[in-house]
Amino acid sequence: MNRIPVTGASGTIGNPLVKRLGEIGADCAIMSSRPGVGILGDFNDPASLERAFGGVDTLFLLFPFAPDMLALARNAVAGARGGSTAHRSLLWRWGRSGPPGVDRPRAR
Repeated sequence: MNRIPVTGASGTIGNPLVKRLGEIGADCAIMSSRPGVGILGDFNDPASLERAFGGVDTLFLLFPFAPDMLALARNAVAGARGGSTAHRSLLWRWGRSGPPGVDRPRAR
């Protein structure tokens, strides 16, 4: 099994996911924009994401609430494509009102 980078690993979804992956013996790695904390990658820097996601088969993406959330998601997908990631799991989590400055999609 190849290493699985997990973004958002310190949050309410990512943290239990990392623990569970560890329990089943998966080789997972936390991605962080802080040097020295897992795999180095920054959603604002597509080149860093390509390096972080390079050579992995599976990737779990959880994005921070931010006004530029869609741009960050595009960067991550571009980085995963450039890093030749075969499987990507993308999770959008919206609160009741969504993040500040971001319009919440509405079902039609």
